[in-house]
Amino acid sequence: MYKKIVSKRAFTLIELLVVIAIIGILAAILFPVFARARENARRASCMSNLKQIDLGLMMYAQDYDGQLFGWSYGAATIGALGYNSFWAPINKPPMTYTSISWFFEPYIKNSQVFYCPSFSEPQIGYGYNSVLRYGMAQAAIEYPSQMVAFMDENYSSYLTYSPTSANWNANFCRTPNTTSCAEADRYYGRHLGGVNVAFVDGHVKWMHIETLYNGGNDKPYFDGRS
Repeated sequence: MYKKIVSKRAFTLIELLVVIAIIGILAAILFPVFARARENARRASCMSNLKQIDLGLMMYAQDYDGQLFGWSYGAATIGALGYNSFWAPINKPPMTYTSISWFFEPYIKNSQVFYCPSFSEPQIGYGYNSVLRYGMAQAAIEYPSQMVAFMDENYSSYLTYSPTSANWNANFCRTPNTTSCAEADRYYGRHLGGVNVAFVDGHVKWMHIETLYNGGNDKPYFDGRS
């Protein structure tokens, strides 16, 4: 009695190509979704960092009768105006008094919060509003819920420049730490085309760069005074 031999049919080349094409299409659809999900996670972590920094500013102001801290360029020593030259660590941790302003250190003891997870440069990833650089009373700010205190930035001077500054483009262009930026890159932001912003009143949110640029007008985001 003979056994019936059952032959197994192999995939044809066309079938294999169809399967590969389907996998390629699925990958093309899913990879951007995964990348966006990862960036959303980094954006959330960045917002948490800025919230902690902003809370430090609020605690400082509470201790000093509503006065926001200021800082200036110069040697890393306390100057004639009574403040240090940097408001945040210059490089990666550990944090020391030589790399962080003496007035801010008691309120933020974790220097990791100064580094955005989406910013690969060794410098800090956040800037302080240049209008506040010499200190200002909270009462002098008419729109604290709209005025920027801290935000994402690329420039190595640790300032958040206003839209009227010549360095505005350098803060947000695709190549960090440059003094100029192509017009096409003007509205680039490292968090899905925008940046995280901490406001003088203490809240933090994501904003599109073009909204902050506001046609080159400082008000209300960078100069909330009346």
